[in-house]
Amino acid sequence: MSEKSSLYEQIEKYLNKELIEAEHAEFEQKMQQDKALKKEVLMHKEMASSLGDEHYQQLINTLENLQNPDQFEAENKKIINANYLRFGIAASVVFVMLLGLIFLLNKTQTYSGDQLFVAYFEPYQVDAFRSADENNEMSDAMKAYQNRDYEKAVSLFEQTPATDISTIDNFYWAIALLATDSGNEAIEKLDDLKSENAMPGLAQNIDWYLALANLQVGKLKEAKAILESISENEQHYKNKAATELLNKL
Repeated sequence: MSEKSSLYEQIEKYLNKELIEAEHAEFEQKMQQDKALKKEVLMHKEMASSLGDEHYQQLINTLENLQNPDQFEAENKKIINANYLRFGIAASVVFVMLLGLIFLLNKTQTYSGDQLFVAYFEPYQVDAFRSADENNEMSDAMKAYQNRDYEKAVSLFEQTPATDISTIDNFYWAIALLATDSGNEAIEKLDDLKSENAMPGLAQNIDWYLALANLQVGKLKEAKAILESISENEQHYKNKAATELLNKL
């Protein structure tokens, strides 16, 4: 079995809730750390919903065969020779189905909030903005964040006394919440940071992540309002991305 076929099988088991608890938790951890994997899972989820279980399974089988053309030809050589016409018709059906799928996936109106969030969300880098006291040893929560273990980071932030949480910690905490699909909690923290205006150097970043947080929780009106404000500001570092995202909403 090819690596791609193995991935398809694992995604199917995840979506069908066929993984045991430990495997399910491990797979979700991988999705949090690998944006490309999460995109792939969301795409499969959309395909299954749009095509129906039977046609979705046929498509997956076809894609797996395309990953192993030599094996497919060897196993089906006799059938192909004896049933050339039927095989040609079947191939045509698959081709039409694939064209339909491509059309489906490229129609902007079919993009879900989750798909757009995954496509545009990228956690803020730890070293991009340091606190005033750079000599302080990085907290365990920040170490977990830097290692892209966002669930652990959130847990450690929650265990840290409020008096030990700095303004910049709250910013990274909000991003970690976003990375773990806790958009409403992230919105609360980012709104507080915005109203306090405690980090002018991160004002643009706060607006961008607020837009994404609202998108994640399905508050499209609020997300669009923030994105429109960003797209109108030519000096905003996410001006182009905000404009693109608006066009897909």
